[in-house]
Amino acid sequence: MKKILIVDNDKNITQTIEATLKTNKKYKTKIIMSGKEALEDMKNNAYDLILLDLMMPEVSGIDVCKKMVKDKDLKKVPVIIVSALPVSSPSFQKSQDKFNELDVVRDVLEKPFEIDDLLSKAKNVLGE
Repeated sequence: MKKILIVDNDKNITQTIEATLKTNKKYKTKIIMSGKEALEDMKNNAYDLILLDLMMPEVSGIDVCKKMVKDKDLKKVPVIIVSALPVSSPSFQKSQDKFNELDVVRDVLEKPFEIDDLLSKAKNVLGE
């Protein structure tokens, strides 16, 4: 059973991601609506994959990744960034430079996304 943490402050997105991932009986999901709560939760729970929104209040997805990289246990957990910023936008390209410094980021999924893309990226990152 692969444990996947979904971190996004948009309830509709988290529900869509969770419903999609639950089509695979090998995945167990948990939803957290903030970066701060996610970091606290990750101290006590081990995950095989984190699906992480980039733009959240208080603690952004980038900040979550920065903290993960500095933690000996969390830096091993792969992250897929889920972002409403178009991949081709200047803001995203600026963020992309930051991702390259963050070993935990393995892929990016642009919102809105195709369900098949989500499943494909998750399987790829999980080595399935």
